[in-house]
Amino acid sequence: YWHLFKTFFRNSLIRMMENRFDFLFRFFPTTLTLFLNVFSVSFIFSQVNEIAGWQKYQLFLLMGTYYIVWGIFFGLFIQNLSRINRYVNRGELDLVLTKPVDSQFYSSFRMAIDFGEAATLLTGIYLVLYSLGNLNIHPNLMNYIAYLVLIINGVILAYSVWFISMTLSFWIGRIPELHEAFLSIYSLNKYPIDIYQGFLKTILIYFLPIAVMVTFPTKVLLGTLSFSFAIWSFFVGAAVLYLSHLFWNFALKHYSSASS
Repeated sequence: YWHLFKTFFRNSLIRMMENRFDFLFRFFPTTLTLFLNVFSVSFIFSQVNEIAGWQKYQLFLLMGTYYIVWGIFFGLFIQNLSRINRYVNRGELDLVLTKPVDSQFYSSFRMAIDFGEAATLLTGIYLVLYSLGNLNIHPNLMNYIAYLVLIINGVILAYSVWFISMTLSFWIGRIPELHEAFLSIYSLNKYPIDIYQGFLKTILIYFLPIAVMVTFPTKVLLGTLSFSFAIWSFFVGAAVLYLSHLFWNFALKHYSSASS
């Protein structure tokens, strides 16, 4: 599978080089969006000192982490998962199922990797470093390793939830924008989980665990993530990934191929 992924990656890189100015075209609007978000947060904090215990540069740190996770999982999967609805409803999934590899893996990586999202990733990294500097926080190597591992875990969780939502195509039918449902849910990560209270906060940590994707990695750098929540984040990441595989295999049993 690793060799197959490298082939997909190489083919995507070749396509990117044929459109080498795409990165620059994507960089400027991405930077503008980041600037507008930073400006809006700065305006809010000109009126208040903190929001749900989060100070301005702590929220900037969260925002940077949000863009890092977005840049990775969106770059890897937007060209792939957004096509699952079409595969199912046009019978194109037949071609995937005939390949001698896991169909979930092939559906998730076969198309181009969107290198244009590197602009989002780079702006996120810059905002994280900028925020740490203003917070006078100097993470050690272990802090950065823990942050990176939780970022990867967040990407895995984001992918898994997104893949599950796209698997609903087997029953829902022709809804080309089905993937937008997950992206709307992910946008909740722009805000710290602490702004939500009571039952809603419980849902977003344990049942629809979007807090694991962005807030938990951010709290590692701030030194406020408990060990129990760190363990929980890895458990939920692995569990939802496995659930996505089970749900995909269950859905395949309800698939009517174009030849049937």
